[in-house]
Amino acid sequence: MGNQSEKKIAQFKQKVIGYYFYPTTIICILFLLVNLYYGYALTLWGAIVISIITLIQYFCYNQISKSLDLGLNADSYSIYLDILALNGAIQLGSIIFDFFWYGYWIIPLILLYKGSLIIWGWLQKPQYAEEDKKDKKKKENKPKVKYIK
Repeated sequence: MGNQSEKKIAQFKQKVIGYYFYPTTIICILFLLVNLYYGYALTLWGAIVISIITLIQYFCYNQISKSLDLGLNADSYSIYLDILALNGAIQLGSIIFDFFWYGYWIIPLILLYKGSLIIWGWLQKPQYAEEDKKDKKKKENKPKVKYIK
């Protein structure tokens, strides 16, 4: 019975990986060819940028593949899928316009926003502290009643 579930996981992985492999590979190759054509990839900075972008694509793709190998649901690799999609969109857009590179600010801005919400929650005065003091006073002032049969 365990063999059947492994086969299902492998089939599902092949199906899902096909959705991500071909588009990301085509986008990377197109990005590289356009940058080679215009000579940008021949500079040191261009080579560094292209290698970093390719490593991001490779890392996200591998993490999605590992998650699918383990049979995990889509929530476990959704962040990698988001980064993969953002990276692909920026690559495609930067072929046409240079300002698409500003799209990489989305990731740190989201992290900054979520982190500030966490810190803001810690800095807030707890609402329940005053209620506890009032409840304690009410309990102290309440006379104790004994019921006798």
